Amino acid sequence: MGDAERAYQRAVNYAKDRVQGTEVGVRGGPKVPIIKHPDVRRMLMSMRARIEAMRALAYVTATAQDNAHHNPDAVARRQGQAFADLMIPVVKGWSTESAVDIASLGVQVHGGMGYIEETGAAQHLRDARITTIYEGTTAIQANDLIGRKIVREKGVTILAIIAEMRAATAQLDGSLAVIGARQNAAVDALERAVFWIVDNFSIDPKAAHVGAVPFLHLLGIVAGGWLMGRAAVIARAKIALDDSDPFWAAKLVTTQFYADHFLTQAAGLAESVVAGAAGVLEMADDSF
Repeated sequence: MGDAERAYQRAVNYAKDRVQGTEVGVRGGPKVPIIKHPDVRRMLMSMRARIEAMRALAYVTATAQDNAHHNPDAVARRQGQAFADLMIPVVKGWSTESAVDIASLGVQVHGGMGYIEETGAAQHLRDARITTIYEGTTAIQANDLIGRKIVREKGVTILAIIAEMRAATAQLDGSLAVIGARQNAAVDALERAVFWIVDNFSIDPKAAHVGAVPFLHLLGIVAGGWLMGRAAVIARAKIALDDSDPFWAAKLVTTQFYADHFLTQAAGLAESVVAGAAGVLEMADDSF
């Protein structure tokens, strides 16, 4: 996450300083910083939104670990441990995979300058790339997630979290209704994938493992959206109380972007989980 944040900050600074081209729709206009160009803004928002979702998930998982060890209530300790056990593979696997994508976008924002050592953007990408390998590859984290953390307890913890997600999503009404609709659809996709894994893991373990990494990404995206949605509800309330801190307005915009660009991926990932095995397993080894 730290590397992703550094890549984002470096990309933002470059995009504000680098002057190239005229603003879209302004024929013959003055040259502008590239942060004015729509696709550069899309890349920067993609970096920002994922970092915020990753950070939120890391914080709530760390809080769950604290509860597991220090909460005086035994039930709260058990719940904290269950949440942390489930989400640790996601924090490790989804966050590191996202960091690679974020650092790669950082290079892209820099254009050709991002590929050389002078800017430092390429260093962030190299540093991020190893994180999906050490301390267990992404597939190891994903296999642990579906096998030891979901199937072993028949989905009890993840289904309880899904219930929390639905309760939080119910607050995304009014001006946040579009975000709520995206989140509802994403949670439906996640629930569908969970039931499929629980029902099919023992029947066809190879097929279940084909869907392990897509499921890890699915859970990360939806959990991130859940927490971003909670933050958006708080931001809306702060703005309603005339809190003029631009942080709150930025939080709403970032959450909307996340809902539009990442929560909408959930249905496709769920389809890869439940119906993606044939294309992986049917190819003869010699045909690769």
